[in-house]
Amino acid sequence: MKTALQKSFLNPTSAYRGKPFWAWNGKLEEGELRSQIRTMRRMGLGGFFMHSRVGLATPYLSREWFDLVGACIDEARKQKMEAWLYDEDRWPSGAAGGLVTKNRQYRMRSLLSQKVPALKAIPKDWKVVAVFAATPGEGAVVRNVQRVDGPQPRTPGKGQALYVFHEVLDRPSDW
Repeated sequence: MKTALQKSFLNPTSAYRGKPFWAWNGKLEEGELRSQIRTMRRMGLGGFFMHSRVGLATPYLSREWFDLVGACIDEARKQKMEAWLYDEDRWPSGAAGGLVTKNRQYRMRSLLSQKVPALKAIPKDWKVVAVFAATPGEGAVVRNVQRVDGPQPRTPGKGQALYVFHEVLDRPSDW
């Protein structure tokens, strides 16, 4: 006689079946989406991850988009499957297909260090965080580091170079 665990291996529930990334990369139509979900069920899959991909013709995060996501969730329930919504439009996570990065305040910022020949050579459009004078060593090593910016900027000493740390704002991106 088989145990309940052994029987569950013979016919696992949706929680223990495969769930592919389902690439949404064209004009989405409710009837076609529901049909594809039923096909996935017949193939033995336990669910799916709805995943926006390059080529999507239905506007991402639009009312139509959410209505179709809702229809897929409804069909998944009917088929006793799991419906998962991938967290992003294409790759990587965080830009929402360009909706986030349209606004400057939500873009990624980086701190960049650049060697400059003199204080007067620092570009006016840089958002300077700090300026240091240091003695260059081998590779990326520096010694005798001193901050030289502030209310009374100082010029570097003999044998020292200037290193400017400044903020760089990423450009808008739909990726």
